[in-house]
Amino acid sequence: MSYICLFILLIIVKINYGKYSFFENDLFFQTKKNISVNDLISTFFNNSDYNKINNDWKQYKIRFKKYFKNNSEEVIHKMEFFNIKNTIDKHNELFKKGKTSFQMMVNDMSDLTSSNYHRRRGLKFNKARFKVNQNEDLKLFGSNVSVPSSIDWREYNRVSPIQNQKDCGSCWIFAANGAMEGAYAKKTGKLYSLSVQQIADCTYGNACDGGWMITAYRYAKIRGLTTTKEYPYTGKDRKCNLKGKKLIRVIKKWINLGKNEERLKKVVGTIGPVAVGMDASLTSFKNYKSGIYDDPSCTNKLDHAVLIIGYGTDSVFGKYWIVKNSWGTSWGEKGYFKIKRGVNQCGIGEAPSYPIT
Repeated sequence: MSYICLFILLIIVKINYGKYSFFENDLFFQTKKNISVNDLISTFFNNSDYNKINNDWKQYKIRFKKYFKNNSEEVIHKMEFFNIKNTIDKHNELFKKGKTSFQMMVNDMSDLTSSNYHRRRGLKFNKARFKVNQNEDLKLFGSNVSVPSSIDWREYNRVSPIQNQKDCGSCWIFAANGAMEGAYAKKTGKLYSLSVQQIADCTYGNACDGGWMITAYRYAKIRGLTTTKEYPYTGKDRKCNLKGKKLIRVIKKWINLGKNEERLKKVVGTIGPVAVGMDASLTSFKNYKSGIYDDPSCTNKLDHAVLIIGYGTDSVFGKYWIVKNSWGTSWGEKGYFKIKRGVNQCGIGEAPSYPIT
């Protein structure tokens, strides 16, 4: 009942802009009245519910170091938090009953509005410009190629540590760099964490607004890349600065695969990690905890880039991909997730690409 009241309250706050406030880019701005978060919420709850809500919110703010400009902004984030928490609680009840293949959890994004969350993605996919060229590398799949039934490239030192893109739409660089790191490690035996910030600063100056993996491949082919240690990640667009940096040639060309998950399995299983796009817009993915992600509401509209690093099969829920994300180690399975394989879940098979070193 409490969560229903919160949902109704959120609607009231949103539609009541004529008297008290208005919304701009999903943020609540005060115009005529200084609205107290506690006063607004306490109207709808008895003392025990109200105290629990306040305590949960206080603990959430402390845990994830949340600060807000004013009460009006906090109202919106508090409402988002409890709306999502309600969704998480209901979903996890289904998980306990074996009716869904993944769990959800509260994390640092659980209070974000849609525009806030959009900045945690950043893939700009242009289907018309994605030219499949997989036939250039057919020799890799001759009759003697043996594809393993499962693989996890973390076990072969082909995957660098998880990073956090923060409020910057640089996922496309993290995914591309991950693919190049794996390919270079396979060729040389040396695993480097390649600089995301270098590509962000030295391509076209607004990398935090989003991009596509091919831009990263093309830049790396022409200029080479330095390491994260030499050129650390800041999560902000800055001026390009390569003075004194040692650049590594990590790519000769790249292959764009067609939509075929069996072929994708061959590439991942025999060559290494592959960069892909996916639909990451849903609350269920934002608050993923563990298990095999499988949401029927997910589409093939790609808005986030990730790195497939392996695959396997679960005895109950079937085939899955193992995927590296760029949202830090506190998200998902220490920064990774599993997603249903073979059905183009969330468009993950739409536009895979990988480098040749």
